[in-house]
Amino acid sequence: MKDKDKILDWPLRIKIAIGIARGIACLLHNYHFSVVHLSLSLNAIILDQNFDAKISNFGEAIILKPGGLMFVNSSDNDLSNRVLDGSGVTELDFFRKDVYDFGILLFELITGKTPIQIYNYSNHLDGSYIDWITCLLTCSSLMCNFIDKSLIVLGFDNDVFQLLRIAGACIKPLPCQRPTTLGLYHVISILRKNYGLINNDPEILRQSEIATASASKEIVEAESI
Repeated sequence: MKDKDKILDWPLRIKIAIGIARGIACLLHNYHFSVVHLSLSLNAIILDQNFDAKISNFGEAIILKPGGLMFVNSSDNDLSNRVLDGSGVTELDFFRKDVYDFGILLFELITGKTPIQIYNYSNHLDGSYIDWITCLLTCSSLMCNFIDKSLIVLGFDNDVFQLLRIAGACIKPLPCQRPTTLGLYHVISILRKNYGLINNDPEILRQSEIATASASKEIVEAESI
């Protein structure tokens, strides 16, 4: 119970979110090949003794090299047909599926609810996920009813709102509307300065201010939908 209470601490949730974002960015922006997870969820996240997040459960993943497909789970006939039909494999088709799943994962970290509970709650309000998150960001009473009660009146409101904005950008209906994984990571990692978290980025992630600016613009646009 003590460990469970500790993991509900907001700074640790931020650390976990940043760690997962770093993981998917590294997987998709590797120099030699890219790994698309395709089933990212809290069940696929392992926390070490320092609450650093590790991504696991790669059973549904596909591996891409610069020229195209390297490996796909042969048991997934539907996916095999999609990637081998001559149309090629694009980032928008697969890479940003992980971005969408990351957005749902952020909702779990903010609310303490499962995806099914989040879905059932949002269904009580007509409209899409984007409509729903817009309501959350513009209605403080709705926000207080939905987010984890342990986060209320602790001075984290601005970062909670920012994480909701990022989640909203991640779950936009069209893949082309979502941030890239690299841009997403740069935006979310800005939050670490508020909690004294160490920047231990690998070289591949220390490169793109343009990605940060682009993702920031996409997140702002998500609020206006």
